[in-house]
Amino acid sequence: MADHSFPQSGDPDDAANFAEHLGRSNITDYVEYGLELQNIDYGALTFDVSEGKAYLLGDTATAASTGETRHRVDHVVHLDARAGLALTDGAVNHVFVDGNIGTNDSPTIVVNTTGAAPSDSSLKIGEIDTSADTATELNRAPEGTFEVATINGTLTIPRYATKSDIPTDMPEGSIAYDEAEDMLYIEDGT
Repeated sequence: MADHSFPQSGDPDDAANFAEHLGRSNITDYVEYGLELQNIDYGALTFDVSEGKAYLLGDTATAASTGETRHRVDHVVHLDARAGLALTDGAVNHVFVDGNIGTNDSPTIVVNTTGAAPSDSSLKIGEIDTSADTATELNRAPEGTFEVATINGTLTIPRYATKSDIPTDMPEGSIAYDEAEDMLYIEDGT
């Protein structure tokens, strides 16, 4: 890949450039709204997906204007509601939004029993287990990793052996754990 910066004066308004510009792992790969698994019929083996919007993080895209490869690209997709989607009996059915990026404006819902993503620009939005008659929606909020806290269903707090090991220059609102005293400390700015 050639070095490049975007946006800059004279850059082509290429979809791959914009996709790379937006491709940030802390703000993509999640359902913005909707795309709910609905009307699951475990007898007839069908379900519906509500209208909704998702952000999909892909590995690469090729800029049509230059032929160059762009990395970590984001695609926003909107899907109208889908009805009567088929399920496989006695299996975990993995439900994906596939951006179908190679074809303009044609995102799809893909259901499979392998769990394999249908494409580079796809997002798993749920699982329907037809042997246990259960459904789980997935990727409903963005996940992120930050310098001090990792929020991904749990909160990771920096641990220090003693209170004296806790940095004195932590920003206000920071939390630290003192293992020796088994105490949490919150920096209040004083």
